Amino acid sequence: MPDAARFHPVISPDGKWLALALTDGVTTNIWALATGDGAMRRLTDFGHRPIFITRRVTWSPDGRFIYAAVSEGDGDIVLLQGLRW
Repeated sequence: MPDAARFHPVISPDGKWLALALTDGVTTNIWALATGDGAMRRLTDFGHRPIFITRRVTWSPDGRFIYAAVSEGDGDIVLLQGLRW
């Protein structure tokens, strides 16, 4: 697991993944952790921009999407789609 702060993991509806926001320096990215083998996958890459996930990430009921409140000065709610986990 990256050397970063850990924030409120949320389990997927099928129980196979945990979604969590990890902060490394000034940037927060969303990661998925496989519950079976512990493999980690980064789902977002905001580079070195000062991005923070301001609330706990949320799975859609069918597990196809992850929602997150993202802040870079102003807070926005974004739908993360097309992610592969």
